[in-house]
Amino acid sequence: MITFTGVYKYYDSLPVLQNVSFHINKGELTFITGPSGAGKTTLLKLIFGGETPDEGEIKVADFELSNIKHAKIPFLRRIVTFVFQDFRLRQDLTVFDNIALPLRVIGEREKNIKQRVLDALKDVGLRHKSDSIVKSLSGGEQQRVAIARAIITNPQIILADEPTGNLDPETSSDVMNLFKRINIQGCTVVIATHNPELFKNSPYRVLSLKEGRLS
Repeated sequence: MITFTGVYKYYDSLPVLQNVSFHINKGELTFITGPSGAGKTTLLKLIFGGETPDEGEIKVADFELSNIKHAKIPFLRRIVTFVFQDFRLRQDLTVFDNIALPLRVIGEREKNIKQRVLDALKDVGLRHKSDSIVKSLSGGEQQRVAIARAIITNPQIILADEPTGNLDPETSSDVMNLFKRINIQGCTVVIATHNPELFKNSPYRVLSLKEGRLS
């Protein structure tokens, strides 16, 4: 599903990732961990097509990302979605309209959008907040809206960058349980975090980055 082979990434002349190789199978939940500056976010951006490697090869599903054409990136992002630490929601729009946005971008019929959005809201426990303006929600609720937006297109892969970084421990636990439920349904989930409590004593695979290298 996701394969890195000898990947290097530089910003200016500084190496951010060095000789990174790994494979994540379809349906796995995998944690990418390491201190701030270890390269976790860059690694996720490479999977998402937000960055390209300077050396090495990356394959995600049927996409070769080392030399992917710009015109193909929207197709990649129909199967790979990203949950950002800062949510990246439209604060002035309703919960419904935030979640509906990816479907409207790809030209889904409006009559089909309503049920799909309500189903996604039910999955994250926020159906009662459908008409609420996003800026009125708590941080935990906004994170769940961001997750609902990520799953609305039925992606094969969900990437999450420090998804509990701004949340209290109880809300963090709720968000992690949501990712686990999504994974059980067959979605590949990759979570970048510096917090070992999220994967402590768990059965999930952990890839540890230190100074841009897997250790």
